Amino acid sequence: MKTEQLEAAEETGVVTAIHRGSFVDGPGIRTTIFMKGCPLRCLWCCNPECQEYQPEANRLFPRKGERVFGTRMKASSVIDVVRRDIPFYRSSGGGVTIAGGEPTAQPEFVLQLIKMCQQLGIHVALDTCGHTINEQASMALEQADLLLFDLKVIDPGEHLQYTGSSNELILANLKRLAELDKAVIIRIPLVPGYTDTIQNIASIAQFLAGIDNWMPKQIDLLPYHKGGLIKYEMLGRKPAINAGLDPPSQEHILQLKQNLEVSGFRVQIDGG
Repeated sequence: MKTEQLEAAEETGVVTAIHRGSFVDGPGIRTTIFMKGCPLRCLWCCNPECQEYQPEANRLFPRKGERVFGTRMKASSVIDVVRRDIPFYRSSGGGVTIAGGEPTAQPEFVLQLIKMCQQLGIHVALDTCGHTINEQASMALEQADLLLFDLKVIDPGEHLQYTGSSNELILANLKRLAELDKAVIIRIPLVPGYTDTIQNIASIAQFLAGIDNWMPKQIDLLPYHKGGLIKYEMLGRKPAINAGLDPPSQEHILQLKQNLEVSGFRVQIDGG
């Protein structure tokens, strides 16, 4: 294929940030690529700068137009950053994690990124909410080596209330991926009064146990934190959740961890 044809075939996407040297977005040392765009609007979202699909101004710096959230990049430009850390991936069992936002909200770009990384022998994880928008998005989930799959709440009414979307497609996608025997780490955000209830965690355990002949690699419990609040200020928005909400207590987190372990799951607090 001619160079001009290759360039024409290359996808572009809107990237919010690329963080090198992460230890909390999957196994080993990783480079995490944060994509713009998400079909959900979780009340507790800690990455609101990744919700919208287009670049947004940082309103705390109104005189500096270059201070924006989101940059349109070619897939090859992202790979140029990623390939710098290949020796670290190989020595640590790490790789690349594509997050967001929801990475499959830019399906063609992300699918191309995954394949380009894999051609270089780089392990790829997708940090996903499981809500796909088309066939290409589903293919991206299938193509990734590992899925960091968010499960927030099982009750459909609560999921709609807390995220603005039904969880029917999300749960169906997880069942389909389980049938394909995909490597999956379940991630549960522990948001006090919303997702961290004993009943919700029990419902998640029951749902997972009901998937025949499959078990997630592990469950990550991700305690709510206030790190995202300043980002709302930067965007000129008010957070949807009470700014005074405190993280769950260590005692409560350990109780939820124990409850899941009793049900037979391997559980970790925070990512990694």
